[in-house]
Amino acid sequence: MGVMRWVGRGALVLVGLTAVAIGGVYAQSERVIEARAAPPSRKALVVGHDSATLALGEKLTIANGCQDCHTASLGGKVMIDDPAFARVIASNLTAGEGGVLAQYDDRALDAAIRDGVGSDGRKLWIMPSAEYANLADADVAAMIANIRRRAQVANVMPERVARPVVRALFASGKMPFAYDLIDHSRKTRAVAPAGGTIEQGQYLAAGCVGCHGANYAGAEVHGAPPGTPLSPNLTPAGRLAKWSEAEFLHAMRTGVRPDGTTINDLMPWKAFSLRSDEELRALYAYLRTLPAVPSPRS
Repeated sequence: MGVMRWVGRGALVLVGLTAVAIGGVYAQSERVIEARAAPPSRKALVVGHDSATLALGEKLTIANGCQDCHTASLGGKVMIDDPAFARVIASNLTAGEGGVLAQYDDRALDAAIRDGVGSDGRKLWIMPSAEYANLADADVAAMIANIRRRAQVANVMPERVARPVVRALFASGKMPFAYDLIDHSRKTRAVAPAGGTIEQGQYLAAGCVGCHGANYAGAEVHGAPPGTPLSPNLTPAGRLAKWSEAEFLHAMRTGVRPDGTTINDLMPWKAFSLRSDEELRALYAYLRTLPAVPSPRS
């Protein structure tokens, strides 16, 4: 009986310590999630609504992947709803019922896109602002013009919810917000590079790092199902180096590799297909200048 009493007491102590640990994780993660971020001090963009700006905005909203998360109508959707991980949403960006557009002036939309901070000052969870931070003022202004002209969509979204796994990641600092990866004091460029230059290719390739890694050598694809292979190595050490420029353009236009196999839909080749030949050639040229980096092991 004495042994059983000690076992019982030990179990109670263990339960108590577990409860304290869980409470600590919850409290720390809540501080991280609810912390307010300082918006950038940039001047407000000049957002035109002429036909050329709207056409550019339509192209860039698709090419930069906005519709991949927020849907073709920008009406939003639930991205993840896992009982252990989290409920993650892509907001309804329209002015319809449940939409957030009324909460954002042009400066706030810019801050959300390029700095990863919401209109309430909280850091956005899945917004890939670290990839968009490089976007030129004119490009972001065109995207904002496109967002504002979209038809209203009635779609009331549930709240985002942090559950045990994501809370542990936030509390331990292993899940940084895009906001924390960006230099908010940076100077932005007025317009995007053009002319088929290496600089233009580098500008376009900034959106590739989210999946292919900061060195373009391949990485885990965020949001992909378990067991998904690492993204391909885009440096001269990878198979892309064997593709000709014509083969690269064909793959980006059709989703078919030179060997006849199809590109996984996780690669947004349909969005890239909207790029002009000049843009795709510039991107190809830039990727050829990268240092050859071995692919990481999965």
